[in-house]
This record gives sequence, C-alpha cells and structure tokens, in this order.
Amino acid sequence: MGKSYASSSLFLIVLTIPQFTGMSQYASALILAGMAKHRVLAYLVVGEGIVNLILSIILVRKIGLVGVAWGTAIPDLICTAVIIPLYTTRVLKLSMREYIARAYVGPALAAIPTAAVGWALARVTVSPSWPLFGAEAMAMVAVFAASSYFLCLTPEQRGLANRKLMVLFHRNTVIHEA
Repeated sequence: MGKSYASSSLFLIVLTIPQFTGMSQYASALILAGMAKHRVLAYLVVGEGIVNLILSIILVRKIGLVGVAWGTAIPDLICTAVIIPLYTTRVLKLSMREYIARAYVGPALAAIPTAAVGWALARVTVSPSWPLFGAEAMAMVAVFAASSYFLCLTPEQRGLANRKLMVLFHRNTVIHEA
C-alpha cells in the first residue's frame, strides 16, 4: 500500500492475531447455531463488546491507538481461543484433543500447500493485474478445497459430499439434456 501506510502495519498485526483462532471457530458457531445452542454465543458477543470498549478506553490512555487495537484483540482472542472451544466441546461431547485436531490441525495442514501455491505464484508473477489476481485466488481456493477434502473431512463426510455432488451434477445434466 506504500510507505504512507507503513505506520498502520502495527495495528494490522495486532488485529490479525485473534484471526488465527477466530477463523477456526466460525464452523463451531455455525454448528452451535444449527443446534439452537447459540444463546451463549450471543451473550458472549455482547460481553466481548463491553470488554473491548473498556479495555480500549484504558489502553488508549496508556499506549495510544495501538491500545485500541489490543483492546479489540484481547477479548476476541480469549473468546475464540478459550471460551468458544470449551463451550463447543461441552455441547458436542468432544475431547479437547479431538476438537483441536479437527478445528486446528487439519485446516493448518491444508493451508500449507495453499500457501506454497500462493508463494510460488507471487514469485512468477511479472506484471500483476486484476484478472491474474482472480486466477491466482481461484487456484489457491482449488488447492485449499482439495487439501481440505482429504485432510479435514472424515471418510463419512467425504462420502456425503460425493453423494451431494453426484446429485448436483446429475440434476444439471438432466436439465441441460432436456
């Protein structure tokens, strides 16, 4: 983005920290909502917002604008790294070990080939453009989807996904033949 925005990088770094745990909890929130167990999540979001405001006010006085970033990051990190996993394991009756393996390890392993493709594409790109960016993004999505299929889904889930895709493709074939 240029040198004029370099000073903003610290804020971005701080705000990125809770995203490592937050992104993996998105599925947990969807599962809990689908089970009608989202009331606790609603209260958690309200509580997180209140703590965010209080911490931001305290920290902005002590360390400036980066304090506001920390005031946002800290409660988000506590919620997504501690409270949501504990609540989800209790509701789903999972061990923490199984939960960590399925919520973090599989997706992290699936991200490795995706990051490698992104790195390689960045090295060979001579003149960036929006169409090239779109093509690179689609390639990375395809690699992540394929990696996730094998590393994140159980055999039963892969079977279900295969059956759903077969129905979808069969339906499209029938429609196009008519």
